[in-house]
Amino acid sequence: MIKQVLKYLYLGAGLTILVWVVAETDIAEVLRRIAELGWLGLLFILGLYFIAFFVDSITWLLTLESANLTFRWGFRVFIVRLAGEAFNNLLPGATMGGEPLKALMIKEKYGISLNEGSASLVLAKTLNLIALVLFLLIGVFLVTGTSLLSSEAKFMSHVGLCVLITGTIILFCVQRFGFSSRLGVWLASFSNSNKPKVFLKQVEEIDSRFKRFYSSHRTRVLVAIILAFLNWTLGVAEVYFAMNFVGYPIEWSDAWIIEAAAQMVRAAVFFIPAGIGAQEGVFLFLSAAMTGNPSLGLAIAVIRRVREITWIAIGVAIAFLFSNSQKE
Repeated sequence: MIKQVLKYLYLGAGLTILVWVVAETDIAEVLRRIAELGWLGLLFILGLYFIAFFVDSITWLLTLESANLTFRWGFRVFIVRLAGEAFNNLLPGATMGGEPLKALMIKEKYGISLNEGSASLVLAKTLNLIALVLFLLIGVFLVTGTSLLSSEAKFMSHVGLCVLITGTIILFCVQRFGFSSRLGVWLASFSNSNKPKVFLKQVEEIDSRFKRFYSSHRTRVLVAIILAFLNWTLGVAEVYFAMNFVGYPIEWSDAWIIEAAAQMVRAAVFFIPAGIGAQEGVFLFLSAAMTGNPSLGLAIAVIRRVREITWIAIGVAIAFLFSNSQKE
């Protein structure tokens, strides 16, 4: 009951921000800018995101120890991730709402155990966060050097980066040094029941997968981080080309700042489904500060939403077909 109430409160907060963003812009100009994108521009943006999505899928594949690094497995992971990400965007929870679905789908369809599937998803998320930190380091460096943003905005970017770095280090250390197992052993010592011991066994197995992956597959770790970083930079390309399509060319450095800020804000408002309202707000703020035209920011945000909705629809359809297909 409380979860449902919170879900609607988060969604309401996002919609409130969205209403404010719309009220601050010239909707007629926003529509004109979007119209300038055209069908070819939209197909280009969708294609760019397809590449980014596939690259991210390979990052996940690299963390699956029992899966072969083949095109066939790459396609399998791509399809499963497509379905799971649709629910990640629809559900609150740090883009984790669709993760259990991914683990279940890859088990039911391709025989990957829940423990391995779950561990690989956490590993992939961690490596993506490490790459995001590297990406944001460049973004914050560019923010510091620009004269277009206020000192307050620069300060907040530094604070946000520090928080993300701290969280990523903690997440990595928990996995690399088996802190979950140690905590579980301590908690199990207070109970005479077998249930905590059974759960602890599962935690220990997953922890062992974490430690083995980081120590035995260092090449995979490095390649996964590089691919994840490439995936984040493709977001910069999306902003850069979208701005060109709508008739306002910008520098790559400006596109990097906009994308970095969008990802930082989206990470901060993980509890709002799809970051609705917040993503539009950051585009509005940065567009107003860097171009003097807030309508441009909302136009780019709408284009990104169209891209997201397209992929969410495809993902939901894939999940439906998946549920009715036979195990390979």
